Amino acid sequence: MSGRSAKREAPRVRVRMPWPQAKAGADAVGEGADQDHWKGDGWSLGKLNCTVYFIGGKGDDMVRRGEVLRDHILAAAKEAFLEAGFERTSMDAIAARAETSKRSLYAHFPTKDVLFVAVAERIQELFRGRLMTPEHYGETPAEAVTIFCGRFLQMLGWTSVARTCRLGISEAERTPEVSAQLYEAIFGTATGQLASYLSDRYEVDDAEAKALAARLLGTVVYPALPEILFGVRPLRTALPEVRTLADDVDLDAVRRGVEAVLATVQGGTAAD
Repeated sequence: MSGRSAKREAPRVRVRMPWPQAKAGADAVGEGADQDHWKGDGWSLGKLNCTVYFIGGKGDDMVRRGEVLRDHILAAAKEAFLEAGFERTSMDAIAARAETSKRSLYAHFPTKDVLFVAVAERIQELFRGRLMTPEHYGETPAEAVTIFCGRFLQMLGWTSVARTCRLGISEAERTPEVSAQLYEAIFGTATGQLASYLSDRYEVDDAEAKALAARLLGTVVYPALPEILFGVRPLRTALPEVRTLADDVDLDAVRRGVEAVLATVQGGTAAD
């Protein structure tokens, strides 16, 4: 067959990378790593590096596939939305920031609305994991709730969370559904996790537990939250750690507020 009639073969690109990433990339695209890295019962984890061949493409888009690419796009989109807002952020800008093609972007997220919902879900997932639940913070209800509320206040003072709150406020008039999703990601998560704990420990129904959680969080975050939102209180640029909670937050003030609210519940006596 002549060269003119022969079908052009896509370029075969050789990429050197750490073994776990190479395995993930090869699994995602269905292309093989060097066969000497394969064993009958699966991939050899003893290899530190290997070579993976991808067909076509170039740059980071070639390496990232499937969930790896999706996660990368979400991280880039989150930063873009926080910097420029929902309305002023284009899909073109997100594709450029993620260093991927628009075709790949739209394959994962067909519209900006769909992408934003996924970003809000990711924010909620990350926030939930970092906040944790009251059970993690103490054996007695009063102490567990105090540390949980203190941790929530500490997280609100982190740049990433504060910017998320500000984004929700700035978009409230034009896109209230966007703001509602961001509110749920931060305040809905904290209220829900605290309400679930209170319902179990104080034997109150769901509606009362949610109202009690809202009172507790409201008592703790005021006046810090307005100061954070208006830039009066300095923000922490690094993710705050639980071990620095006592240095970052006035836990004595939080404890007094928590005890005052909990004293109204069944005389302040938690259920066994």
